[in-house]
Amino acid sequence: MISIILLNVSVILVIYFISKFINLRQKPYNFTNPKKSALFSIAIVAIDIYLLNPIILLFLIKYFPDVTGPLKVLLECIFPIIEVAPVALALWLRKEPVNTLGLTSLNLAKSIIIGIICSIIFTGGIIIINLSSISFGLNKLWTLMELAIVGLTEEIIFRGYAQTRLIAWLGKPKGLVISSLLFSIAHFPQRMLVYGYGVIAAAKSSLLLMPTALVLGYMMMKTENITAPAILHTFVDWSQNLLGKS
Repeated sequence: MISIILLNVSVILVIYFISKFINLRQKPYNFTNPKKSALFSIAIVAIDIYLLNPIILLFLIKYFPDVTGPLKVLLECIFPIIEVAPVALALWLRKEPVNTLGLTSLNLAKSIIIGIICSIIFTGGIIIINLSSISFGLNKLWTLMELAIVGLTEEIIFRGYAQTRLIAWLGKPKGLVISSLLFSIAHFPQRMLVYGYGVIAAAKSSLLLMPTALVLGYMMMKTENITAPAILHTFVDWSQNLLGKS
């Protein structure tokens, strides 16, 4: 856990200093009613966490318990569409443009660079610290593709949708913390249904994601583009998979 925290601190410092040296354009999102948009986002995230996500997990566990390789990647392409659907519906109902999710050309190239650099630091650190426990293989490449889809989906929901609106309503510190907490809590059903954890263990495991969630949120705040946190999210998950923890 200490090593993860140190790696997260290192990534934050890298983001901070890179943002000082390259010109990241800042274009705050404007919402007609920030409070209503933020509360709407919390409701949508709750639907995803406690309705759609458990249904999808139970379906996968029942009908595709041991699926790997290309088929698993295909499934991971289909189910994110279902998870993102409430967000798309909310955008339509609230008449909010897609670029408020961070899906924009603003800072795109720089966001890709920042995401790659931070991913190299985090994943490289994990590999160096746990070299004897790392396992590689062709299946890990399929897993990387799968996690890229999962990472992008979760970033759209939590950083692109929820965080931008919470920050517009409550300001950066509170918006960052609350959206990061929502992200951590969202993994509670997964810990119970997939990993078989009890309530206490699932809650503890979920809350341990807070440091990484804060880093991803900080990255989104700096770049205002979903690409950077999506890249880092992918490799954070993949590094845990290399250790056999996901």
